[in-house]
Amino acid sequence: MHTMRLTKIVCTLGPASTSPENIERIMKAGMNVARINFSHGDHETHGTTIRNVKRIAAELGLDIPLMLDTKGPEVRTGDVASPIPVKKGEHVLFTYDKNATYKGTIIHVNYPEFGKDAANAEAIIVDNGDMTFELVKKNKDGSVILKSHHDGLIGNRRHVNLYGADVSLPSITDKDWKDLEFGVKEKIDFVALSFVRCAKDIEEVRKFLKKKGSSMKIMSKIENRPAVKNIGEIIDASDSIMVARGDLGAEMPFQKIPAVQDMIVRMCRAVNKPVIVATQMLESMIKNPMPTRAEVTDVTHAALTGTDMTMLSGETAAGKHPFEAVHAMSSILHETESHNAGGGGCMHCDCGHAHDDNALRAEAAVGMARNGKAAAIVVICNTGKTVEIMSGYRCNVPVYAFSDSAELRRMLQLRFGVFPMPIDMKKDAEANIEQAMTTLKKRSLAKKGDKIVVLAKTFTSGKTPLVTVHLRQLS
Repeated sequence: MHTMRLTKIVCTLGPASTSPENIERIMKAGMNVARINFSHGDHETHGTTIRNVKRIAAELGLDIPLMLDTKGPEVRTGDVASPIPVKKGEHVLFTYDKNATYKGTIIHVNYPEFGKDAANAEAIIVDNGDMTFELVKKNKDGSVILKSHHDGLIGNRRHVNLYGADVSLPSITDKDWKDLEFGVKEKIDFVALSFVRCAKDIEEVRKFLKKKGSSMKIMSKIENRPAVKNIGEIIDASDSIMVARGDLGAEMPFQKIPAVQDMIVRMCRAVNKPVIVATQMLESMIKNPMPTRAEVTDVTHAALTGTDMTMLSGETAAGKHPFEAVHAMSSILHETESHNAGGGGCMHCDCGHAHDDNALRAEAAVGMARNGKAAAIVVICNTGKTVEIMSGYRCNVPVYAFSDSAELRRMLQLRFGVFPMPIDMKKDAEANIEQAMTTLKKRSLAKKGDKIVVLAKTFTSGKTPLVTVHLRQLS
């Protein structure tokens, strides 16, 4: 059995993890993708983090892609010096007007139409369910009086969901466009697009990136009811998908979330688009050094359904135990994969690919690895297409994708079971294969006597290029 963890981990970088020392620690702990949440912080701070990630990854010989997560059209509470206490049954004024007066507690919001939309909502949910309110009165000035269902604190810029209401905010805000422009300048690899509603939102961003000459990929975050309704067209238009369960859980009945999550993962798997399961995966580790049993089961379930990635949010961004959280996530995923490998070597094999040359080679390589009990698959790749198809089979054999393109290596980092490797590409095909084999040995990824499936370009006696799939034994 291989020792590599096949499911990837996205780590959110924040105050607990953005110092150069902590970035290095979190990379060594097992981070595969670095997420930067643009809901918080400024460009100067993010720019420093981005440069540190790139520098440290290069020093460690790692390909760590950067993900810019947009703020999106969120309804949030205002800036407060300290959290505002609210009692159960208390009547609280929610208003856009910064000069509003009220005899009781006032909560400011960033959305001018809040009162109108709140009047049509079934419930008002603050901070992903930490507090809930119901409407008492809509005032003529557009403010509303809401009744609290329980005691709690409302902190700085907390997210507000208007459950059951169609919020008339723009899909992409002015801030998002500015952040995207910044991301293009900083050569960010992926944008995680918040509160996507339909394919048109993605196409708008795609057009913008093309105009800027950027190769940035688009990951659509599914976190509202319109996105679930339009999930088919959103998957088709996106490069990858994130199941953002925090806001999604506040937008629809919580008992429906597991089924929706499984549906989205299954649909992404069917067309071989990378998919992330995110939010509150190890939430208790923000404060505690160990996860709850329910959280362990949650991560395991995501892995068993074949997600490409799981994500840590507050756990690594602001928690007390960021490195322990990554270690915990990694160990849960690895244990799940080890257990699942006993079922025959492939977690699932439901990829409906058209059988072009790439697909046929991928199928042959996976079949050979599984039946030949290979320790690894080595691919000398130019485009990564075959590797992407291999990933779709969820074979429990690591795929080492050797490429001289750093950009391609970072793209492939999102794929289940794919481990991008640098190579000094030569014209001599055999020299490239030998270089790959040497790298596996040097990095202790394979040992003498291991069977390795190799997919690479070779040449006939007449110097005709030929892509072959064959089995080798590591010497």
